[in-house]
Amino acid sequence: MMRAKDWSCPFTGRKGDHLHHMTGRSADGDYLDPDLVVPLVAEQHRLEHQSWDPSFADSVEGTPAVLCLRRIAHLFVRLGEHCEGGLVVLPATVVHQVGATLHRIADRLEGRP
Repeated sequence: MMRAKDWSCPFTGRKGDHLHHMTGRSADGDYLDPDLVVPLVAEQHRLEHQSWDPSFADSVEGTPAVLCLRRIAHLFVRLGEHCEGGLVVLPATVVHQVGATLHRIADRLEGRP
């Protein structure tokens, strides 16, 4: 199990305060991808939630697969803008979970179980 304080926030390089669930929650309140988390310091975690576009932030509208894609993309865009040509450092477990989640989303979009 990943713990925030064991990893550095990719925005600041400081030890994480929170684990941010990249894909958010479903309409019933459960995390869509509970293992897909990234360590963030408290300020970056707050900014991530504040900066979500209102069309999908904490919304139950749209398919879960599309919401997951938008939320993952949002975090990656913010990281790229924040680091401006530098390096983004993520734990290997995060990279693995992003890849696995993208595969699951592709399966859902293709109607596979």
